[in-house]
Amino acid sequence: MNTHKFSKRKASNKKDSSRDNKSKRLQARAKQARQLRLSRSLDERSLVRISHSIFSRFLHHKQVLSIALVTLGIIFTARMTIHAIGAAMAKKRRRGSMKHGIKQVDRFMSNKKRCPVEMMHCLVRAIVGSKKSIDVTMDWTVFDDDGQTTLVLSLIMKHGRAIPIVWYTHSEKQSKQI
Repeated sequence: MNTHKFSKRKASNKKDSSRDNKSKRLQARAKQARQLRLSRSLDERSLVRISHSIFSRFLHHKQVLSIALVTLGIIFTARMTIHAIGAAMAKKRRRGSMKHGIKQVDRFMSNKKRCPVEMMHCLVRAIVGSKKSIDVTMDWTVFDDDGQTTLVLSLIMKHGRAIPIVWYTHSEKQSKQI
């Protein structure tokens, strides 16, 4: 009778060890999947490289770096506020405090030397590239509550989605003057 109990304990120990091994394997796979996702994600270095290839001909090196860092903050935040973008940028970079990230985003957004039209030209050149022809959609939206009108030109991609490449917002007062 004692041997019977011993064999049950031994069998249950085997089951426990196989469960432990299985959970360890699952944890290892999950860790590898997380590392693979992180390696595929956009990081600071790749965003700086992409921003440099797009904007370096027209903007100063520090402005290009600011564009890359603000883009980093935008990618890793759920809200489009200066505070949220700066906080996400600081958290992702792991340098400086959140206060410095918010300050950097605020300074970038209020920089008078930054010319949105020039930046749009650079983006269009980068997105369109050397294509002979492109398909675009044009959307004209009137916002009655605040008296603004927005015109958006979007590039239609192969998979059916449209990427906004050029947009212009003006007040209805301006359009009546034209």
